[in-house]
Amino acid sequence: MNRIALRALCAFVFTLPIENTIVIPGVGTVARIVGYLAFGVCLWCVLLRGRVHIPDTIHVLWLMFVLLVTFSLIWTFDTDLTAIHVAVYVQLLGMMWIIGEIATTSMAQQNLMAWLVIGATSSAVATVYAYRAGTAFNDSAYRYATEGFNPNDLALTFVLAIPCAWYLRSKSRSVLERGFFFVSVPVMIIGLLLTGSRGGVLSGAAALLIIPALNKRRNIGTTALLIVGAVIGVVAIIPAQSWDRIFAIREEILTGTMNDRTEIWSAGLKQFLQHPVLGVGAGAFPTAVQYVDHGIALVAHNTYLSVLVELGVVGAMVLAITIGLTWRRILSMPAIEKRLWAISLLSWSVGVFGSTFENKKMTWFLFAMIIAQARAFTTGRQCDPQTTPSRSEWLQDEMRSG
Repeated sequence: MNRIALRALCAFVFTLPIENTIVIPGVGTVARIVGYLAFGVCLWCVLLRGRVHIPDTIHVLWLMFVLLVTFSLIWTFDTDLTAIHVAVYVQLLGMMWIIGEIATTSMAQQNLMAWLVIGATSSAVATVYAYRAGTAFNDSAYRYATEGFNPNDLALTFVLAIPCAWYLRSKSRSVLERGFFFVSVPVMIIGLLLTGSRGGVLSGAAALLIIPALNKRRNIGTTALLIVGAVIGVVAIIPAQSWDRIFAIREEILTGTMNDRTEIWSAGLKQFLQHPVLGVGAGAFPTAVQYVDHGIALVAHNTYLSVLVELGVVGAMVLAITIGLTWRRILSMPAIEKRLWAISLLSWSVGVFGSTFENKKMTWFLFAMIIAQARAFTTGRQCDPQTTPSRSEWLQDEMRSG
């Protein structure tokens, strides 16, 4: 039963980078549909098992965060938006719990990472296709994304998948798997650049630290091949307008408004000073700040500021303690995994400075995986062959089942 639950969970993780591509009217995105099914299967597995794992301290902190989000319905500036956020956060907490219950071994966690990379690579290919088809985001001449995605959110998805891909390449024994994970990195880099996300490029630079971090001297040739291939692909595909936008990073930081972000942040800080302790309510930043662009109230475009304004000092402290304890878990891991998750969390920390990402599935997936992997190494459960199929066994089972 655990194998079935793990497969359902992997199917859900695969949909994370493509969740908005397929939307069923009246039902929702493919990620929501698969997520509900996966949660049901995993919950049934846990009930049959008859026991649950003791939650990590970080799980408790995220629970406290969700409770604070829920209680903010009492003082929120916008009841409807806060109610929507409560529902989203409850689902995200459920996802984090299920990952901790089902992906209890290092091999199971590698399977989840593998399907994340497959989904992200598929999304990157779809982004290249959107560029070739001339389907720009909001009719922009230089920003492209998989259908239904905001380019900034998609860029951060690629950023978080890149370290996983290079880690799996170093762990895989199959030549086919190593080849796929090797190629997936330049494909996601191209997808990242096509989004035109400047914050994504900065966090992507941090994510690429995984290459020298996990590189061995004997692999210098393959790394050089990757760099050459990526450069050729980038030069051949990325349009000049995207380069112009990306190279404007320094100017925007020093003298610009970072696409009006500094003005939004200034307005947000004014609201924080008026409601410093508990904030204006989860999701209520647009209503409280009332910074409108083209008739649309804008979010904070900064995860740290978003939490500070919406949940006050209390919420910001819970988030800060959570991140601090997560770093502590990372430092307790073996060297390779320590580098993987340190670079991943660093990339996230850089990327969310220009994006509202605290209520996104990729954020909660990242923290859930770090907790699960730290626990796997603490308990010595790197692999349990009775319950966890390897990727090769997985493919064989799928071929036999037709």
